[in-house]
Amino acid sequence: VYLAVVWLFDALVQFHRQLEQRVRERTIELEQEVRKRQAVQRELLELSGRERSAMGRELHDQLGQHLVGTAMAAQVLAERLQGRNENGAREARQIADLVEQGIAQTRQLAQGLLLAHIEPARLASELEELCATLRQQFPALQIDARIEPTTALPDGHAAAQIYRLVQEALRN
Repeated sequence: VYLAVVWLFDALVQFHRQLEQRVRERTIELEQEVRKRQAVQRELLELSGRERSAMGRELHDQLGQHLVGTAMAAQVLAERLQGRNENGAREARQIADLVEQGIAQTRQLAQGLLLAHIEPARLASELEELCATLRQQFPALQIDARIEPTTALPDGHAAAQIYRLVQEALRN
């Protein structure tokens, strides 16, 4: 009986050691997978940031320039029609004003897309500037910036994400 108990106890100890070894191995595997996942997440964030910046540059450089040219053409048309066709001149000025609003919106969109990093200390001033821009674009709307101090942000990417969230909420 004594030998059976000793053998059983030894088998349990061996089994316990094997289980501990398996737990260590699985823990190492899980830690490696977590590191791989974090690396993929960082890579995706960097890729999305690059794509967002590219879209912002294209909006600013291509669409923005096209809208500026269109606004100038509408203003030239309004000047040519001045004195000859007042209704046409007024409509051309209205078109120019609409295009100018489109330019402001395009710049705002491009700025939001290009902001990949905002110093956490500058987030409040960036948000106030965003509200000021919206007040200029939409004078009929009352937009007030009330920014209360919160927990310190970990980095500039988090601050940029918060900026984009507020920007999207204001647009909606």
